[in-house]
Amino acid sequence: MKKSEGWERYLHDGERIVWQGQPDRRIFIFRPAELMLIPFSAIWFGFVIYIASAAPLTAEPSSAVLILFMLVGVYFLIGRFFVDRYIRTRTSYALTEKRALILASAFKTRLRELPIPQTLQVGFDDAPRGSVRLGPQPEGSFMSNGLAVWHSDDGSFTFGEIENPKSVYDLVQEIKGWNE
Repeated sequence: MKKSEGWERYLHDGERIVWQGQPDRRIFIFRPAELMLIPFSAIWFGFVIYIASAAPLTAEPSSAVLILFMLVGVYFLIGRFFVDRYIRTRTSYALTEKRALILASAFKTRLRELPIPQTLQVGFDDAPRGSVRLGPQPEGSFMSNGLAVWHSDDGSFTFGEIENPKSVYDLVQEIKGWNE
């Protein structure tokens, strides 16, 4: 595969790709938030099943609400992992000599770009498959991120679940030096 394959239309004149990658494609990726989300999901779903078993389903509006709560429970418990994987399989990352790029095409094509000045904050998770976060972390806690807690995108500019994040971190540091 050519190094800039698929990125040509997003590059400026004379710009070239120095690295590209994609997030991990496994279905189940467990993040620290899962320590709270999985028990919450199981309790939610268990409670809905308990209520459903106590009240027979009828054509009344309360049955429709119960079915809606069941569907939400299924999404909380397992569906979110499949949605997250769908998004990750349609996401690509790239670094040029001047910018970081994230191209996502899960529901609509969206390009995010971030210049790489010398002052850019960069961090990474030191793991065989980890993340490189570019720019400041979004403010807020686990609970204040709203629905973002149910999937892997917290709004930060992050190359998430990539192979060998330390080498990408080192490359970003090198690019920062080029842009003095």
